[in-house]
Amino acid sequence: MMDGSDELPGERTMKLIHSRRSLALAAALLVAALPRAHDCWLQPSSFRPALKQRVDVSVQVGVAWQGEEQVRNPDRIFRLARIDANGERPLPGFDRRAPAGLMNASVAGPAILVYQTNSAFLELLPDKFASYLEEEGLERIAAERAKLGEAEKPAREYYKRCAKALVCVDGRSGVEFTKSVGLDLELVPLVDPHAERPEGKLAVQLLFDGKPLEGALVVAQPKSAPDKAQKLRSDAQGKVEFTGVGADVWLVKSVHMQRSKNPGAEWQSYWAALTFELLAATPAK
Repeated sequence: MMDGSDELPGERTMKLIHSRRSLALAAALLVAALPRAHDCWLQPSSFRPALKQRVDVSVQVGVAWQGEEQVRNPDRIFRLARIDANGERPLPGFDRRAPAGLMNASVAGPAILVYQTNSAFLELLPDKFASYLEEEGLERIAAERAKLGEAEKPAREYYKRCAKALVCVDGRSGVEFTKSVGLDLELVPLVDPHAERPEGKLAVQLLFDGKPLEGALVVAQPKSAPDKAQKLRSDAQGKVEFTGVGADVWLVKSVHMQRSKNPGAEWQSYWAALTFELLAATPAK
């Protein structure tokens, strides 16, 4: 049956296909034009699960706590695991589906979720790369590009994600949260964030290859007010100390970049993220 149009069904189908292709191309161009400085963090369905509760471990990519959930991609996963009193165990999940990992809260006490990717490649136009460097506090890289005569050239980069989340199974935290878990770039609380802290002070150490990293921009961002993020530079011991870190869900993050040893790119970057939840006037057991 005709629908009143003088187009043949085949013609309408071809126009629809062309329209969809045009929309897909426009979307691809839009994504390509956006800055790449997107954070990656772990967002468990509960930071304080009950014993035996199932926890969905979501990998989020986005900005200012506005993230898009990522499917489990075995091609990118270098390490996706939980660390608790029973040691380290890989997080299971279903490939090409979300959430990226599944956890059974089988052991009461502190559990650390870790996620590290292998390197992925990216190429950016000079202005986009310059904006990204400025946003992430990587002015020294911009200066090095200028010194090398690369400032007006596209930038080729490999990047890794290094994320972890602190989970209090049965509401219990502990000093285990202050231990390094060996990520390439890692943010390590120097005190248990869930313990009582005068003035909400929280000291964090940034480690690169297990050693303190000086001069990096470290950001602490509360989920309820992302625009009120605190920004500090790490000292010679890789340390920063934030104040007013109170009841909220927090993302602490930092980016480090250095010259790439791989001839396929000029730069290698590492993106560290630490997430945890603090409750009001209810210290962990």
